[in-house]
Amino acid sequence: MDLSWREGNLIFQGETLEEAIHEISRYTSVEFEILDERIKSVRVAGLFKAGDINGLLLTLRENFHIPSQRVGTERVLLGAR
Repeated sequence: MDLSWREGNLIFQGETLEEAIHEISRYTSVEFEILDERIKSVRVAGLFKAGDINGLLLTLRENFHIPSQRVGTERVLLGAR
């Protein structure tokens, strides 16, 4: 993973979803929970703005077919159907 934190960008180049979520969690108060063990190893790539949770969730849904569910403002369930 290339971290362009000075510009507020997180760049992933094939890290697992679990690794990417761990890194993203460092830049937001939102707590992520991966419900489906099978998606932890999905490789993700892309540029994400640190703190842009809505953009992240949209990308995960549209590009990686990973559903999510927000629970309040501070919690996201990944792999929720």
